[in-house]
Parts: sequence; structure tokens; C-alpha cells
Amino acid sequence: MHKSVFTFGLLLSSLVMLSAIQLLNNNPAMAQGYYDDKRSYSTYPTDEKKYECRTGPFEGFFVSTVEFCKHIKFDDKDRKDIRDRDNRTGTQGPPGPQGPQGIQGPIGPNGTQGPPGIVNAELCPAGTDLENVYVLNGTTAESCDLEPPEPNATLAVNKTVTCTPNDTFPQSAAACEAILNSAPPSLFNITVTGNNPNPSEFHGSSVPVNVTLGAGDYEVTEEVPFVIPPQAGVSTTRTTNFAGNCTDVNTTDSQSTEATGTIEAGESQICEISNHYITFFFMGP
Repeated sequence: MHKSVFTFGLLLSSLVMLSAIQLLNNNPAMAQGYYDDKRSYSTYPTDEKKYECRTGPFEGFFVSTVEFCKHIKFDDKDRKDIRDRDNRTGTQGPPGPQGPQGIQGPIGPNGTQGPPGIVNAELCPAGTDLENVYVLNGTTAESCDLEPPEPNATLAVNKTVTCTPNDTFPQSAAACEAILNSAPPSLFNITVTGNNPNPSEFHGSSVPVNVTLGAGDYEVTEEVPFVIPPQAGVSTTRTTNFAGNCTDVNTTDSQSTEATGTIEAGESQICEISNHYITFFFMGP
């Protein structure tokens, strides 16, 4: 009786061990001791490990069944997909399609009412200064023809130089010739001031210089240049004369070089400036 019980227990133990061995054979990872151990996987195919993982944490390793290629997690530092992701930036993809138009926003408030427009107006006809421009009509209507601008006035300024000996001595005639050679009209500077004269400064000339200017008062000034002294024993005097529409500022001063005048719009005037020299011979003591 006891022997039979012992024999039965031995058989039962054998069956349990065979079941455990069978379980280990059905789970190669546990049977071979490399479950969750990535380093135990083969990198070369063998008869037992003939499946190569294409994806997952065991990509590139050979295992006994494809089930080992998934469902097993390792530290992030050992995962090839994260390692490659962090060390490499892919090419920018094309932009996506435009999204749908958004909802229209609320209508803003109305602006303030503007001032009333001109009701009584008329359109200027063709050929007028304000052609195709609206102006007030009626007794207060603006004219469609503008007043023409005031025309400029013209002031002609000319300059002459003369010399007269007062005796029959040859020295006086020679002195006059020296003065005329040393002080031609172009050596004198003329200045015109007034209502926007143009030109306002120029050299003297026996041919009139036309100066355009607006209506009003004007002033003509002459600058007398240095004159070479005449020969010894000859004395010289000079007088400045203004003629025409310009008037000498100081008629009692023979050396005066300034004249004034008044001109109207579109008017033409002339201002003649003449410098006259007189030489005479004197006997020494």
C-alpha cells in the first residue's frame, strides 16, 4: 500500500516537471534566460533564431519568433527610433492645404455724418480757366475765368563813360584817353533792388540790360571802380548822371551813385547811367 502511494507520488512529480519543461520550451525567452535582455538577442540568423525584427526595439536582431519584436520596452536611451529622431532633422514637408474661411466678424458701427455737399453748383464750360470744375452758381457764383496774373515790368539799364579835356594842353587829352581805357562800362557793377528783379546784379554795358521785375518801387545802384590816376600835372573830376525814368537820390551830390523809380505792371522804363570825367592841365608853383 505504501509502495503504491510512493510510486504514485513519483509519477505525479514527474508529470509536474514535464509540464514545466514543456512551458519553458513554449516560451524561448524565459527558457533561455534573455527575457527583457536585449544583449542576448542574436545579430545573425541561426536555425533557432531565424526571424529578423524589422521594426520595434529589436530592429535588426534575429529571434525565434516575431512576437519578440514588439511589446517589450527598454530605456529611452536604448531605443533606436528615439536615438535617430533626436540626432537627425528630416526634410521639410510641403505646406498643407489652406483651411476653410473663418466666420465673418461683426459689422462695425456707422461713422459720423459728413457735412452737406454743395447743392447749388454749376460746371464750368469748356474753354474756361476752370473747365469741368464745379463752382457756386447764382449771384454769388465764382467766375469760371480766373484773372490773368500781373505781367512783369521791364527796366532797361544802360551805362556809358565819357571824358572831356577842358583845355588845349596835350596832357589833358592823354589823361582822358587813359581814363577811358582804365574804366570801361563793363568795369562798373550795377545792382537793381525791388519786386523780384531778374537779373538783380550785372556789369555795366552801353547796350541796355533788360531787367524784369514786378510792379512797385525799385532802386538802381552803381559801384564805381578804382581809376588809374592820370598823368602828372593833370587833375580829374567825375560826375554821375541818371536819366530816363530813374531819379537821382541826391541831385546836389555829383558823386551820387544811386537812383530810384516806380514802375507799373507790364510797363517798360529805361534808366541811363553816365559817368563823365573832366581833365584839365594845371601849372605848378
